[in-house]
Amino acid sequence: MQGSYIDVHDNENVYLNVDKAEVNVEDKTSDEETSLLPEELATKQATKLLDAARKEGWLDEQYHPLLSRAKSAVLADHIAELLGIHQKWKVFESFWRRNNMRGDYNDALNQKQYSKFYEKMNKIICL
Repeated sequence: MQGSYIDVHDNENVYLNVDKAEVNVEDKTSDEETSLLPEELATKQATKLLDAARKEGWLDEQYHPLLSRAKSAVLADHIAELLGIHQKWKVFESFWRRNNMRGDYNDALNQKQYSKFYEKMNKIICL
């Protein structure tokens, strides 16, 4: 491809051909984003859930958490339950480069403040 490549972070890539002054806009969401995901999360149902969490500001553009460790673990547990992921901690610890998410989850269950987050999450993150 001739010209410049510009990555616009709203799920579209814009290709500019400087020589011919053409602009080509393509939607690259599914191919680019799902290639970064573990196999268990590279499904349409999973990306629907992850996109809802991203829209809420809980995940960044690469679907990595912007929440506390405890809230991230609660979110991971919820997503895994909806998707039927049996080795949820292994999947999310590897993907999010975290350790001891089960411990973080248990800590969250013992704190009352997380019940409000859990209620909100249940309304937003659903199939």
